[in-house]
Amino acid sequence: MQRYAVQSYAYGVTLDDLARCFERWGVGPYDWTVIPPRQTAADQRTQWDDPESARVVIEWTNRDHIPVRMSIAVFPTTAENLRVAYLNVDSMRMIERRGGHQAMAGAYRQLGSGATEAARDPWDVFGLARGATGEEIDRRYLKLAQQRHPDRGGTTAAFQELTTARDALMQMTLPMEAPS
Repeated sequence: MQRYAVQSYAYGVTLDDLARCFERWGVGPYDWTVIPPRQTAADQRTQWDDPESARVVIEWTNRDHIPVRMSIAVFPTTAENLRVAYLNVDSMRMIERRGGHQAMAGAYRQLGSGATEAARDPWDVFGLARGATGEEIDRRYLKLAQQRHPDRGGTTAAFQELTTARDALMQMTLPMEAPS
């Protein structure tokens, strides 16, 4: 497989681009941070070309108040890894802006990439005993959806977890068809 080439940018330029990206996304200046591979007394902007410690970690709190952590260690220099992290964050911002973030989250779960946390047991999400009927699941879903929907004060993540759990439970409770 051919390796992706990253145009090299100085750390300071990429950090400024990252700040503008988060500002456009609505993430405040104190809600995100770049964790350098090592801290020294010297200006951190000159410490980004050490191949021994090229990993870059960016942490932020998104608009749903969910902490996000991105770690990149694909390239030999930290400057390249920081640029790739910025490009990924900007892509995430644009996907959300275009309304595709829920579809992307579902796609990552299907890939089993480890990009999202492991899903909770659907029965626990609903607070129902195993073996509940499809009707009971539907009633509980409607009640919980009103509480967890983002337009009603819930979060996108909580609503998405509920919807994913409902889909899983409905699959489990479908009657088995007799072989023909």
